[in-house]
Amino acid sequence: EREYGERLDISLLGQAQNQHVKTGRDYVYETYHLSDGRALKYKHILSHFSNPNAYACTHTLNWLCDTVRENVSPDLRGKDLLELYCGNGNHTVALAPLFRSALAVEINPFLCIAAEENLRENGVTNAYVQQSPSGDFCTKILRKKTWVHQPKRNGNGSDSNAAVSFEFETVVVDPPRAGLDSVTLGLVARYRHVLYISCNPFVSLRRDMSFLQSKGFVLRKMALIDHFPYTPHTECAVYLERVGV
Repeated sequence: EREYGERLDISLLGQAQNQHVKTGRDYVYETYHLSDGRALKYKHILSHFSNPNAYACTHTLNWLCDTVRENVSPDLRGKDLLELYCGNGNHTVALAPLFRSALAVEINPFLCIAAEENLRENGVTNAYVQQSPSGDFCTKILRKKTWVHQPKRNGNGSDSNAAVSFEFETVVVDPPRAGLDSVTLGLVARYRHVLYISCNPFVSLRRDMSFLQSKGFVLRKMALIDHFPYTPHTECAVYLERVGV
């Protein structure tokens, strides 16, 4: 396999019964061209989550950026973005430049590394990655909207011991099919602007939206995202704003 891979200048991968054999690299790069002119390059690593449909992913990023520009006032964009379940930084890379800074939270250590690499690859220097389960992280800041982050590496990839203080008013969540746990949902309800990407819109998104609407949130905008055409599976993106604040 190694000989063929080197001769053809390709990477070969094999997986079976918890065995992983490779020649060359076990990741791919993909570039998304956004409507605002940016070309964002992402590293996707084997066996970890990434969006399967580049066209749908590009539309999602455009929708998120347009929604923020149209609905989050400049003074609030002068504050910070909190992103939960950030994965490899797919949304972070696109959204962080629209805010003063961004903090992206992810439980998977391999995806945290990939997120930091994607931030560096795209020259995003105002975003930081925090490895933590969402519920544990949210418990720490449930009583306040601020967070002091002590980064090992910043978005530019340089070593830094300088603490970074965040003040959040906008949150992005992209949870697994189960949706938000009760602790995370309680924290999300404290912010003014919520952007929610759901892969289970008819169950967990419906449940979580009902809770948020009971706390004074209004649905302002939504989009269906067809990652898997000709199947019953769909994603849904919603933007909710807490009124009366």
